[in-house]
Amino acid sequence: MNEDINLALKTGKQKNKTGLILAISFGLFFIIFIASAILIFYSLILKSKLSEITQKREDFKSKISALAVKKEKLIFTTDRLNTIQKVISSRNKIDQRLGQVITSIPASFPIEGIQATDNSLSLKISAPALSEFDKLFEKDLPDLAKNKAFGITRIEIASFSLQGASYLLSLNIHYGSQVRSRQLTR
Repeated sequence: MNEDINLALKTGKQKNKTGLILAISFGLFFIIFIASAILIFYSLILKSKLSEITQKREDFKSKISALAVKKEKLIFTTDRLNTIQKVISSRNKIDQRLGQVITSIPASFPIEGIQATDNSLSLKISAPALSEFDKLFEKDLPDLAKNKAFGITRIEIASFSLQGASYLLSLNIHYGSQVRSRQLTR
């Protein structure tokens, strides 16, 4: 017979080593199984939270985009209101200046046209006779220019022409600050 074959039963030491190895392998398997089960469960929880967070993010994006549209409308409205306020404040100044000029011009001169900006006023007046312009050129316009309260820096005659049966005079009246008007008169 062959001497390499050992039919004798294993000894107690060998049984203990085999049992210990088997117990360690079952223990490691159980630990790995529990750890993988915990990780799978944790990943499922994270996946459900991720869908909640994604939904909240989309809700916030839609709310923010709605607020962006409101902000844009608010900025546009604010800009328009500021522009309107500037126009109204300059219009009041123009109305006041126009009233001052019209009261200085005799009633015998019909007004043919008016154009106004912040710093100037263009006025077209007419009269049927040249003699009516004498008092306007000699007294009314110089008095208007001398009145410092009006803030007039310069009065120019833009044109003087005969249209039909009457004479047409175009005046440009320029306004500025009091300091500027003093500098121009020196």
